[in-house]
Amino acid sequence: MSDTSEIPDLGAAYESLRADREAMSWTERRELAALLTDAIDDDTAADTAISLVYLFAEDPKPEVRKEVADLLIRVPDDDFMKLAAGLSDDTSSFVRKAVERAMDRRRRGLRDSQRKRRTIDEVEAQLDSIGKYHGKLAADRARKVADRQFDILVGAIVHDIRGILSPLKTNVSTLKAHIDSGHPDQTECRENLDRMTERLAFLERFVEDMRTYSQATPVERHRERVADMVKEATGIVVDELRGRGYDLDAVPLSVDVPGNLTAEVARYQIVATVAHVLKNAFEAFEMQGAMQDERSIEVTAAQRDAGNVEIVVRNSGPGIPPEDLADIQMFLPGKTTKKNRGGTGFGLPTAYRYAQGHGGSLAIENGEGVGTVVTITLPVEQEEDKA
Repeated sequence: MSDTSEIPDLGAAYESLRADREAMSWTERRELAALLTDAIDDDTAADTAISLVYLFAEDPKPEVRKEVADLLIRVPDDDFMKLAAGLSDDTSSFVRKAVERAMDRRRRGLRDSQRKRRTIDEVEAQLDSIGKYHGKLAADRARKVADRQFDILVGAIVHDIRGILSPLKTNVSTLKAHIDSGHPDQTECRENLDRMTERLAFLERFVEDMRTYSQATPVERHRERVADMVKEATGIVVDELRGRGYDLDAVPLSVDVPGNLTAEVARYQIVATVAHVLKNAFEAFEMQGAMQDERSIEVTAAQRDAGNVEIVVRNSGPGIPPEDLADIQMFLPGKTTKKNRGGTGFGLPTAYRYAQGHGGSLAIENGEGVGTVVTITLPVEQEEDKA
């Protein structure tokens, strides 16, 4: 319970209301019902709180019953089923709608919980499989490596989120000071609000990129034409850059992908992988002063051998400084170079993760003398998991 001092003596309230429903006015009953949300989570008050919930579920005022419907998401499973069953047939339509919303939220929460449970079970099954085929020592080491990588990733992401929130807190403090002064400057207030909006938009983008990075590669895949995937990725990037006012004519793009190349993939992940890499290729020219006739991007693809297809994206930009390249080649999410201040740092690591998830690879290196080359390797056939 967040603050027990704000909640009255529930036991006394329950005994009083059970003896006389009118011991409290209906507005007082509604307010008490709204406070039960926190009490349900308090071990010392939960039983009494649930008793009050049942009492309020039969209250003559629909406004009180609606408060019960709104807090159904928090009650234990057995109580939820009983209360929801009764309130689903309520005479008030807005109570019934509140119950429907609560049931929908409950179902979504259950699905999310089951999905997380399946993910955890899959990881445990993989570790058990490693132990079975390679021994307990190998499984224990794999677990330690996974735990260590998790610690590193979480630490880096927490650091980045703090970096987003710190200036936002400063903007809030500055805005509050302007308002508290009694004579706020509208221009300064607007500028602070604009900066806060920008930071919140970046935080939203950061969280969405983090979610995208965390998506596992689907087991079910289909044979797709590489040319079609490259074309779709190109269209996505062109549309985004055009929306940002990017001069696409300033950087000639050539695509040479044979129509007979195919691979078994989760299409949307490979399209996203190519799109991430291609967008980086265009953005490389925003951070350098190459002459107009030196700018170019090439996308090619070929069958490297019987088992793999390579998609190569080359740009004629300035290349990547060696100290930045070494960091980029670690493919750690959230890490950006000093020149890439607008990025969240998840684009290339996500592309790398998607390629690896298909049993392939992604490599980035500076070209010979100029530019950057990114090579995406994909197996032609889906490999069975042998772990």
